Amino acid sequence: MKTTIFIMTMLVFLLVGQLGLHSETIALPPENFNEEDAGTQENPYQIGSLANLRWLSETPEVWGDREQKFYFLQTEDIDATETMYWNDGEGFRPIAYIVHFLSDGYVVDGTNQPFFGDYDGGNHKIINLFINPKKESDVQKTVGLFSLLDGANISNIQLEDIQIYTGHEIGAIAGRAQFNSNIKNSSASGRIVGDDTTMKLGGLVGQLYRSNMDSCSSTITIEGDENNPLFGYTGGLIGVLSGSLTNSYFRGNIKRHEVFSGGLVGMIGQSDVQNCYVATKEMLPQSSLPMNVGPDNQVLLRFGSISVGGINPNIKNVFFDRQSTGIRYGFDTPKIKRFWERGTRGFRTWKMKRATTFTRRGWDFQNVWAIDPNVNDGYPYLISN
Repeated sequence: MKTTIFIMTMLVFLLVGQLGLHSETIALPPENFNEEDAGTQENPYQIGSLANLRWLSETPEVWGDREQKFYFLQTEDIDATETMYWNDGEGFRPIAYIVHFLSDGYVVDGTNQPFFGDYDGGNHKIINLFINPKKESDVQKTVGLFSLLDGANISNIQLEDIQIYTGHEIGAIAGRAQFNSNIKNSSASGRIVGDDTTMKLGGLVGQLYRSNMDSCSSTITIEGDENNPLFGYTGGLIGVLSGSLTNSYFRGNIKRHEVFSGGLVGMIGQSDVQNCYVATKEMLPQSSLPMNVGPDNQVLLRFGSISVGGINPNIKNVFFDRQSTGIRYGFDTPKIKRFWERGTRGFRTWKMKRATTFTRRGWDFQNVWAIDPNVNDGYPYLISN
């Protein structure tokens, strides 16, 4: 009898494996959902499981609006490995959405429903989140854990081994953050792969518009077609920045060829960037490359350790490891790069691992930064992370 049960069990196991059958977590509201003051700042919705996270992503009623903001607190680490099997292989559907409709390759219209709320990750992890939106010829999507943030506050989120494949605007935390959104004390590791439809790609945020990022880090590997340069923006933290970026760093890999690329930000608009650094493990390419635009035109792809350039940015105390990046300048824009270079400095690796390199220039190594040869490969790290 025991032998028969064992054989039947093994047959079921093999059948499940061959057919690719997987149990799937269903969306469940937080345990405190029915409490009278749930969702308020005093009693935020408790996100303690993958089921709760799925509920948040599939319940637009709690994303809020300009008149009402809901609050969320993550209370446990969340293993999201099974999301790779969700939605016929599309994986996790981002919280909120923005969709771009195309005609002849150009955006002609769009629809969106942002997340207006306050999400505190409680310094807990979300592990192995998988996002792979269906590719359609007439639709492009903005993707990340959140698709679109609008006046939202995101803090204390630690995304570990996230995987994202394709999207119009891509970031591990958010595809786009706009209109006084704030992202603070958050980090991401994993892999993001853009394709020929990707316009703005950042390790944390694809586009940060009139918004702020502080005390964040990325060790994301950013990939794409290494042999065919593309027209777009790629940055280790942010694809396109118009806002402020402070006390943050990138220590991942960039293997994606774009017209506008940088170790920290692809393109910087009128923004403040202060007390940040780049120490990439790998950045490609290490020189300007030509890219054909139309039958008779060609542009040069330029790569700066910090950014390709920008429009009147205020850059102060932003550093890069010129050995690991393999690039001499923080910015690589002809004629005017010298003006921006005054706020950046490139150092050899050993200097990037000395606290005095940073403290002499006003970095706060009491409350914000710390350094230890056994942590973060000896580079400065954020106390809050």
